[in-house]
Amino acid sequence: MKTLKKLTFAVLLACFALTVNAQRPDRSDNTKREREQRVDMNELHQKMLVKKHDFFQKELELEGEQMDKFWEIYTEFDNRIFRLHEKAHEEQIQITGMEFDEKTPLDESKLTDEIANALLDQRRQMEAEKLEMETFYTDRFRTVLPVQKVLRLHRLEKQFMRDVMSDGRHHSDRRQAPQREKR
Repeated sequence: MKTLKKLTFAVLLACFALTVNAQRPDRSDNTKREREQRVDMNELHQKMLVKKHDFFQKELELEGEQMDKFWEIYTEFDNRIFRLHEKAHEEQIQITGMEFDEKTPLDESKLTDEIANALLDQRRQMEAEKLEMETFYTDRFRTVLPVQKVLRLHRLEKQFMRDVMSDGRHHSDRRQAPQREKR
């Protein structure tokens, strides 16, 4: 369970990194590494979906056919959001010529006004696409769940992310904390 929480935390960080990039001098040199990272991200994303499945099934009290129908729609939605973040990451690399992650964040102070404005426009476009997807899938969720559960789903998604993030911080804090001697 702890490993799954760590993986979940890693997926969240990676998804966040997809919307924010670090320097990358020669794109062709990183093609193999990029493919490996993409495979890792896809694997982590799939593991995150398993954890979400269990969480939503329990919290929304879903069973049988209702769970199957919901999960089919939710998986499609989640995969599209994941691909949107991947696309945004690629666009940011094209705009800036840079790539970044949680270890080496983008230094916005070094960007020209033109590049910063292009990134803001790109982010706004991505958020608009995301909102359009959320609207579309909210309507689809209404076809298989009572509206109260659809409303609850939005709150539970945020709760799930908070829980994963706090578990990840908790685990990283524990790794860094010095061991106390027993007396």
